[in-house]
This record gives sequence, structure tokens and C-alpha cells, in this order.
Amino acid sequence: FQAGADFSYRGLRVQGNYTDRHSSLFDYYAYSLLEGYSKAVSTHSTVSVDLSQRWTFYPGTGTNSPGYKVTYYDFILRYDWHPVTTVNWSLEGGYEQQRGNGFDKDLFVVRSYLNWLIGKLELHVGYQFQDQQYVAETRDRHFVFLRARRNL
Repeated sequence: FQAGADFSYRGLRVQGNYTDRHSSLFDYYAYSLLEGYSKAVSTHSTVSVDLSQRWTFYPGTGTNSPGYKVTYYDFILRYDWHPVTTVNWSLEGGYEQQRGNGFDKDLFVVRSYLNWLIGKLELHVGYQFQDQQYVAETRDRHFVFLRARRNL
């Protein structure tokens, strides 16, 4: 079950929702909020910022398995440039902090994408750097991709 609401006005976005999930693997319920702002900085580019928070609760199954809570805080800054209608370049960077019952981690990410529309063919080229910092280890990830899609 999921319910929520969102509001947008002159570049400002506010969203909130509640999720209640039951499955054969695990159950949880969560509250989340998202605040964002987008502004055109020129006729061909925009800058936006997104802040989000999520509080997730995993109920326990008894005295041997107590429940726990995990909180997430995200910050993403994004720049989009579209010099012509068929080309779009995006650059975004962000930080996520996750805390809760031994699940503490920090995640830093930078992404860059180039999208090009040639007739009915879409080309997407991108790069992503991801740095995950756990309590006792750090993981770096470099990801480059090329995706082509033909629209019929």
C-alpha cells in the first residue's frame, strides 16, 4: 500500500508519501519527504536541487528478532543543458547518508549523461562515479555506458 501527495509551484516541488509493504521475505513501513527546486539559468539550461528524507521501520518477528529503523538523507544537485531539441547533457552530483542499527553508510555519486535523438534513434552515453563508505570499508565504482534505442 502506498499513498502520498505532491505539490509544485514555480519550480518548487514538495512530495510526501507513506508505504506499507508486506511480503514473504520481510515487512516494512516507511515515511518519505522530498523537497526540490528547479530554476532556468539561461534559455538552454536549468539547475535544480533535491533534498529527500526517508524513515523506514522493519518490525521484529518476536523477542529473538527485534525490529529496527533505518533513516536516509539525500542531497542531489543537477545541471541540464539542451542547446538544441535533439541534444541534452546532464551533470549531477549527490550525497546520501544512511543510518540505522549497523547499516551506517555514506554514498557520494557523480553522474554525467549525453542524450542525442537522431530521427527515431536515441543514443545515451554516460559515466557514473560512486563512492560508498561503510564503517570498516570503502568501495569505489566507475561505470561507463552506451545505450541505443530505436523508437518505432
